[in-house]
Parts: sequence; C-alpha cells; structure tokens
Amino acid sequence: MPTPPNKLAASFMTEPAMLNMIEPGKPRSERFDDIYSSSDNPMGESEHVFIDGNRLRQRWQVSPDHPRQFLIAELGFGTGLNFLLTARCWQQLEHRHPDWRHLHYVGYERFPIDKSALEEIHSAWRSSRSSNCADFDSLLEQLLANWRFLLQGIHRIRLTQDITLDLVIGDAAQYLGLRPPYSPAIDAWYLDGFSPRVNSELWQEALLKQLATHSDKHTSLATYSSAGRVRRGLQAAGFDVSRSEGWQHKRHMITASYPESLKRRQRETQSALVVGAGLAGCFTANALSARGFRVTLIDGGMDFGAGASGIPQLSLRLRLFNEANSMAQFYLQSYLFTLRWLIQLQQDTNFEWHACGIRQLTSAMNRRKPLNFEKLAHIYGDEVFTLEQGQSIWFRHGGWVNPVQLCQALTASAGIAPKFNSHIQRIEYNGSNWRCLDQNDKQLGIAENLVLASPPLVDQLSLVNAAKLEFTVGTSSRITTIPGVKLNSHVESGLRSVFPEQKQTQLISATYTRSRLNQALVTEASAENITALRTMLNLSANSPIECLENFERERANPADRLPMIGRLTEAAVPEAFRRGCEYLYINTGHGSSGLATCPMAGEIVAAQITGEDLPATSEQLELLSPARFWQRQHRGHKY
Repeated sequence: MPTPPNKLAASFMTEPAMLNMIEPGKPRSERFDDIYSSSDNPMGESEHVFIDGNRLRQRWQVSPDHPRQFLIAELGFGTGLNFLLTARCWQQLEHRHPDWRHLHYVGYERFPIDKSALEEIHSAWRSSRSSNCADFDSLLEQLLANWRFLLQGIHRIRLTQDITLDLVIGDAAQYLGLRPPYSPAIDAWYLDGFSPRVNSELWQEALLKQLATHSDKHTSLATYSSAGRVRRGLQAAGFDVSRSEGWQHKRHMITASYPESLKRRQRETQSALVVGAGLAGCFTANALSARGFRVTLIDGGMDFGAGASGIPQLSLRLRLFNEANSMAQFYLQSYLFTLRWLIQLQQDTNFEWHACGIRQLTSAMNRRKPLNFEKLAHIYGDEVFTLEQGQSIWFRHGGWVNPVQLCQALTASAGIAPKFNSHIQRIEYNGSNWRCLDQNDKQLGIAENLVLASPPLVDQLSLVNAAKLEFTVGTSSRITTIPGVKLNSHVESGLRSVFPEQKQTQLISATYTRSRLNQALVTEASAENITALRTMLNLSANSPIECLENFERERANPADRLPMIGRLTEAAVPEAFRRGCEYLYINTGHGSSGLATCPMAGEIVAAQITGEDLPATSEQLELLSPARFWQRQHRGHKY
C-alpha cells in the first residue's frame, strides 16, 4: 500500500529496488516484473522520448521571459540515465541562450537501485558505446560518488556550477503533495515509471492531477507510454495531449502541454545584504553568490566567526529523534547535505575537512528525552551511524572543521563583499531596497534583499513578533596534551567534546550557561571543562592539565529548539518592518547544530529569494518559519 499523502513513514529506510540482470546492462525489476529499458539502445530511446519529446534543445536556444533556471521533474529516476543525458545535452548544446542560467533536475524514486548494481548497469552501457563520451562519464562519476545515504527525503546534490540534482527518495505522490504551494512550475515532466499495467500507482489519476497543480503554460510532458488510461488521465487533469512517434518498434508515445498560467515564475532580484559573518551568514552569502547575486556581508566583529562560529574546531554530527517526523527528516537531510558539501569543498579548494569520525557517548545525550536505541535502529538503519551496545553512537562519516577557515572559503567569491567592524543600529526599506544604518545614520549597505543571520541583532530589533531567542554561553578550552594519556584520532563527545590533537594541544568543548556573554564566568567555566575531562578520562583530581586559552561564545535557540529559516510575513513582524518584508529573511537560531543545518538553511533562503524549487517540504518550512511563533500564539499554543 502507498504511504498516505502528506504523511511520513515510520522509518526513513528505503525498500530495495529488487532487480536482476537479464544480460549485462539489461536490468529487470522483480518487484514489478518489468524491464528498465525496452530498447537495445537505451540512450537513444531516452533522448528520443524525453529530450526530443520535451523539445529541450529548441527551448534552450530561445530566451526565457527573464533570466532563470530550467526545472525538470522525473517520476521514476531509476538508473539515472535520463538525468545524465539531459545534463550532457545542457552542457554540450551550442547556442544555448545565456538567460537559461541553471539546470535544476528533480528525480523522484521510491525504490533506489543499489550502488553496485548501478555501476554494473552503466559499465555495460559504456562498453557498448561506439564513441568516447568523456563528458557523460564525468557526470556519471559525480552521480555515483553521491549515490549513498539514500534514505527517504530530499537529497540536494550540486553536480556542477550550473547543474543541481534533487533526488527525492520516497513515494512521489506523497512528496508532490508536500511541495510548498509557492514553488515554481515545472518546465518539463519526464514520466518514466514502470508500465501502467504493473505499476498503476505512478499513473493514477490523482497523481496526474498533482502534476497539473505544479504546471503552467510553459510546461511540457513526455512519456514512453501510449496507454489509453494515461492519455485520458492527463486530459482529465487539464493537459493538452498528443500522440507522437515512438522509439524504434514502438509506434506511439505521449507528449503533452499545459494551457494555464499559474504565474509562479522565479523572481528577479540581483542583490542582497547578509548580516552576520558566522556559518549561517556565510553559507547564505555563498548560496546567493552561486546564483549570480551581488552580496554584501556585514558583521560587527573584526573578522569571521566573531560569534558562535569563532571556535577553532567544530564537529559535524546528526541530531537524532525517536520519531520519524518532519523535523527528524530535516536534520537528516541537512546533515547529509553538509557532508556532501564539505567533501566537495575539500576537492575544489585547499579547505580541510577532517573526516575522523565522532563517537557520541550516552553522557552527551539529552537525559530528559533519552534516545531509544531500538527506535533509532528502526528509523535510521546503520548506513549513517552505528549503535554500539547501548553505550554510544559511532558517526563514522562525522568529523570536524575550523569554522573560521570554512567561512573564509565560503566567501572567497568575487561576488561577496565582507564589511567588518560595522555595527547596525537600525534597518529600513525605501520602497525598492533595504538599508542598514549605524548609530550615526551612516549607510552600511543597501540591496534588494536583506537576510539577518545575527541572533543578537534579531533580538535587538525585536524583529519577529512572539519569538523569543534564548541565549547560552559556551566556553571551550584549549589545553596542552596530557602526558601518558593516549589520544583519540576521532572526536569523543561525552560530558564534553574532546577533539583530536592539533599541534600538541587539544580543544575541550563546551560549557552551556544560560546567560549573555560575561567574562567573569570564564575562569569557572574553564575549570568545569577540565573537571569534565578528568571524569571522561578517569584521571585523578590533581593530574596536571594546563589550559592555554579559552573561547567564550554565545549561541541562540528559539524556545522550540528549532532554527528560524526563511521569509518573514507581514503579520509576523512589527509594523515598522512590514513595508518590504517580502524581501526580508531570517537564518538564525541554529544552536549547537549549526554545522549540520546552516548549509541547508542557506539553500532554503537563497531558493526563496530567487523563487526556485526548495529542498524542503511544506511541513518542514512551516516548522522552521520565523512566523511560527506568532501563528502559534494566535492559535493559543505556547510553542
């Protein structure tokens, strides 16, 4: 039975594709008793049905109504062949109009193929080609490198500067139902599920009507099927349907267009102010710069990481939940997005991602809401982490970064202009731009969009109705290595997080004190860190541990312990900020999970600003929305 619309399954685990090879390069689904390709030339069939069926080459040579991305959605991602050939066509096409800025491809797949089988299939196809296709092979290598951790959810993968793949693992009807209502219309649909005869769910009339919901007058559709029920279902959904010449022995296929305009096209702005040069601000600036925006990055500190991002080592680990709900899925998607991001950044630059692994002991877990290891195993499986006899969790893909170096790498683009030692006193909208001004009314920056990624400023301006940020101070201590104590090569997280040695020193992180920054507390906090370390290592109270320096940083969390991400609404802001709030965004409140959530948050904000497809469901966006506190207050809920 399919998952009911808009309801998540009780586990993020996926069901296997269950295939066998009839012969090399010819997979057959045992689940559906059908083949993945009906042709001896699957590449030729894919190009004919989907690329030619949607007239992509012709459309990409003509200017769009304004500079934007081209959005394709495929139902039945399967082997990824349609995506790879489409991406190759995008790269190779001569005379592609420059106003087509980016190819965004969304592939829906409920039963992903095992990586080893996928490699075998493509290996057979490669060996059968008569010509060398280095560009295709390069795209395939990138796809295979990212073909892991395919738990249920939206997996955003940026393959090149101008090609993004969203792999949506799960039931297509469910996730289309969870697509945010203000998402852009799909430019081209690929319907490539198994035959309607054996896989009726993917061709049911209700699902075809969902396709219409996300279409407009620019939308085309193509499918290899010529079945009467498919044609009638598309017509009932409002599509104009045509029969076209099929591939080789197949007489017909279906192409279609949608006649109505829903006016949900991508927005035209080109500049942004981002306030806050920590991880949230720098990832947002990077995401906007990658989309061609001019970004001014403003911070009151003297350099990157003046706030919570200013410690020398910061770990990446996954916030876990005992229930497979929307927030658990958001944190999982975000963690995996960050992991892929850091690996790619290390390959592209001289940035160092230290993938040493993280062991989280039970003493590092929430005692008021303890994690249930049996539930965790059922929800997450064992690909992302390993449960160790009820005593600890081993994140074998985890690790640490230097957050200041990360911020520097993120903002190296010529399109990002950092401005430090700039203290904002007020913000105002002049009818077309947001302005940031200091205490002397000197303009610090001006742009069409404003993103606030600074918790103290959000708090100072009382920007969000009913939202209260709770601040905690964390003190991290750098100590000399301890004589006679064997050092771990991974991050050990218990009463404190103990990081691997760096230049004969170690970082111990961190205390949590509910207060604002207070230098008077540093000495006491440092002593607490050393006491906690002695307990973790079973050292005597008089064992010599020398503290070299302390890092006192302030973190912020909303009352519900979820970050605030996204566009503000008129009702959610004080009257002084309502004019222009369509161009006002927040990305803050990430607490101690910032490295895991800030990259995805930056993508969400950038996608909202540009009107692109979002890497999150409508339920997730509602839970993360800065307006949620005002909405809950008016519904009578405390949080």
